[in-house]
Amino acid sequence: MRQQVSPNDNHVELVINGESNPDMESKTFLVLTSVILALGMSSTALAQEFNATNHLWVLISFCLIFSMQAGFAMLESGSVPESNVYVVAFKNLIDWTLVSIAYFFIGFGIQFGLTSSGLFGSSFLLLNGLGYGTHAVGGWTYFMFQLAFAGTAATIVSGAIAGRTGFFAYYVFSILMGALIYPVFGHWAWGNGILSQGTLLTSMGYIDFAGSSVVHMTGGVASLVGAILIGPRLGRFGIDGKPRDPPSYPTSGALVVLGTLVLWFGWFGFNGGSTLVAGDFAGRVIFNTNLAASAASVAAFLHAKHLQGKRYIGNKIIGGTITGLVAITANSHMVAPIGALLIGIFAGIIHNIAYELLLKLKIDDAVGAVPVHLFGGMFGIISVALFGDAGIAAEFYKNVPIPLITGGMFAQLQVQIIGVLLNLLWVGVSSFAVYSLIKKFIGLRVSPEEEMAGVTLEGGVTVKKPEFHKMTEEELRSIAEGKAIEKKTMKVTIEETANERLVAWITSYMLMKDAKIEECKRMLIEKGWSRDDVERAAKKGGF
Repeated sequence: MRQQVSPNDNHVELVINGESNPDMESKTFLVLTSVILALGMSSTALAQEFNATNHLWVLISFCLIFSMQAGFAMLESGSVPESNVYVVAFKNLIDWTLVSIAYFFIGFGIQFGLTSSGLFGSSFLLLNGLGYGTHAVGGWTYFMFQLAFAGTAATIVSGAIAGRTGFFAYYVFSILMGALIYPVFGHWAWGNGILSQGTLLTSMGYIDFAGSSVVHMTGGVASLVGAILIGPRLGRFGIDGKPRDPPSYPTSGALVVLGTLVLWFGWFGFNGGSTLVAGDFAGRVIFNTNLAASAASVAAFLHAKHLQGKRYIGNKIIGGTITGLVAITANSHMVAPIGALLIGIFAGIIHNIAYELLLKLKIDDAVGAVPVHLFGGMFGIISVALFGDAGIAAEFYKNVPIPLITGGMFAQLQVQIIGVLLNLLWVGVSSFAVYSLIKKFIGLRVSPEEEMAGVTLEGGVTVKKPEFHKMTEEELRSIAEGKAIEKKTMKVTIEETANERLVAWITSYMLMKDAKIEECKRMLIEKGWSRDDVERAAKKGGF
């Protein structure tokens, strides 16, 4: 005997040998009722017990998703120079705290409140009116679960713009992401989650099961806009336009891999918890999630090795794996295993192509967030129509007419494309507006001095200008190339990192009485700096 639980309610049907047995159900019910009455319990208490199981599952899923904050912190910290590890890790802490507050004040209300023309919610502000009975799993439990998604969307951005964005600027962006950017699109796609109302996309039958667009595309689009507006890190691309190796200036490859595994672990709650019901259906979702990620990892490796000349193969294995997780997020509840496998294979290849595309466009994404979350999210949304199984979908969306069931693949595809375009439009425009305001009133990019020394929590950097004797051209070139020279030629110790060698070299050269600034610029360009970076450094008058 086993229990069969509908994913949309708490109905429990006793099934014996694969078939329902009404007589046995009646007898079992009488026995259970007798036991309950003997213990002084009521049938209501039994219903609450099953409801409590779902509560527990969703709360556990929330905890799994929260662990992804640690995964992002590890992956991002391992992908940036050592000078930026501290502040990048802190960004993953601060965006959770800020989004928690912003989402509490207005974000949740905008996303799930009573809709206004299907565009945004206008109730549940400060969670007013949200109680235990608001939702099948309880209002407070539902809030915490949804908060985890909001926090994930915000933290995606931190890695993409790492290394050249001020801590306070990101502080402000996180608040507006949790209060406005994320909740508005979330209302369009998920706004019927509590009040069973029709919003802009839900009324069309749009499907994004666990957030390929709501969470990941939102974070990916915001990352792309930020990376373009802020510009590449100093020296990221050479004068010939080619990226300078290593592509991500990694501090620890082991930390990157560990972070990826933590994200993978958290994704089981990300997707599995979105069923909102503990049971075998959640098991199917988790199975598909794991299969797609595994297929994506292998596909990304083979594609990079055999079709992309083994370029950045480590980055592509990591990014491809996570892209598989992103792509299966929208559809893990409605695809057969072969569909999950194919989604993973295509996701790994799409990631690698997008990774190379950004390099060709000279867009500096410090951790590869855009290929993973933007391109992976778009593919995941489209895959709902391309790989969705109408039979499985009908089992999940019981008595809910969706285009895939009523009109077929192309009907669902049209709705999914509309959702993708609306996400690109809303998040792109709103992110651009927020970044522009931050740039005008606070400042978006740190100074070259702070960027080279390492972005700090406090902001700014103090560089002492030591006394230098007049250095020869040969000595200057030796420093620029990182070669060992006699300490007697300088009155300052040159540190071992390339950035600090360049700082010392530029400073000494520019402080020389007979220094030729244009010659200094020429040497920097020969070293691989872009012309824009050189001009920016020269305007500062020395480091």
